[in-house]
Amino acid sequence: MNKWLGYLLPVLDNFIQSSRGKPDKEWCNKIVDYRSRSGGGILTGWLSVFCVFDNDETIWPKICETDIPYGYTSTPILLTDFDGTKYNSTLYFGHLTQKIEGSKLSPLFDWLIVADLSL
Repeated sequence: MNKWLGYLLPVLDNFIQSSRGKPDKEWCNKIVDYRSRSGGGILTGWLSVFCVFDNDETIWPKICETDIPYGYTSTPILLTDFDGTKYNSTLYFGHLTQKIEGSKLSPLFDWLIVADLSL
């Protein structure tokens, strides 16, 4: 955890400075550095701080693009229509969309159901 905090705290400090109207533009431009390679590109930069844990909680300062976690989850559900017809379906929930107001982009939590209507 201490190693991760060493990565995280400077990022949070820069967020705070930016919110106070004092952005470090050089730091902001280091959000991602992408290097292509076989098996998936490697990402470095301060954005990787938010997805640096492996399944065994090993911290990586570099992350393979295929290991970036999705911002949503899903689960299978069974929908029953008013006439009793059943549909295998999937419920998705999480960061699925965003709101744009002027120059601000905000993530939104949302949900949707995808139903298999074939019988």
